Amino acid sequence: MINIFLNLGLFAKIIILILILFSVISWGIIFSKWRLFRKLKKENEGIRRKLVYFKDFEEIKKYYDFKKKNYFFLLISILEEEKRDYQIKETIEELVDKAGKNLPFLATASSVSPFLGLLGTVWGITKVFFDVKDLPMITLQAIAPGMADALITTIAGLLVAIPAVIAYNYFIIRLEEFRKNLEKIVNYLIEVKDRK
Repeated sequence: MINIFLNLGLFAKIIILILILFSVISWGIIFSKWRLFRKLKKENEGIRRKLVYFKDFEEIKKYYDFKKKNYFFLLISILEEEKRDYQIKETIEELVDKAGKNLPFLATASSVSPFLGLLGTVWGITKVFFDVKDLPMITLQAIAPGMADALITTIAGLLVAIPAVIAYNYFIIRLEEFRKNLEKIVNYLIEVKDRK
């Protein structure tokens, strides 16, 4: 693999290095978001199972008071402060935005990487034409380096883009589920709070 990289032209090497950088950042985001959404789903399921056992809002507050880092505690504190509907919605949006942080990079990597690969392809093919234009006879040895640059950058672009687009779409669905779960929990808390 290293030999293939070393045999590439300078332009193809630059593209490959950019794509490697995109790939490393993308996989870092993918793993961190996978852990985050797994944790949020587990917390949400636990909270929803427990909520049915509380008699009133004060009981819920006392039980969750020690878990101040939990997103659920933030919802309780907002309801306790008698915030308006739009303020509750803003808080939910902030929590969703926080959970979705860095996802736009995956969208960017999935759309830019194939174009970088295509740029390498066009560059490699153009290089082939310039390399053989003055040769009396075209041989495989003459066209192979440029074609290799073209094909390898295309493959690299797709290898970065495919996981990024799959992960982005998957996490967008998880993010929407997270939003709906927050809204359900808030509605339930309001209902419990309004009980006399």
